[in-house]
Amino acid sequence: MEIVSQLLHEPELRAIFINSVWAPRLRIVESILQAGVRSGEIDPATLTPMTARIGPALIHQHVLFTGSPPDREQLTRIIDAMILTTGERRES
Repeated sequence: MEIVSQLLHEPELRAIFINSVWAPRLRIVESILQAGVRSGEIDPATLTPMTARIGPALIHQHVLFTGSPPDREQLTRIIDAMILTTGERRES
């Protein structure tokens, strides 16, 4: 938690963290979402500039709250939260 505190108070460290850790992960998530659009699995109308940030944020929140990574069912719920706007659950 000390590192998180430092990120909040040290702009240079925050920039390094964003460029080295966070931005590459967001690019990966964005590429996965775009692959879903190309394959027809994701409606491009459901994607917003925030969509790629939702999943990683929920995963990080889960780890902070529980001390362990989400299981398969929890990941499915996170993905549904990211890309579904109709409330319908996709079939696994």
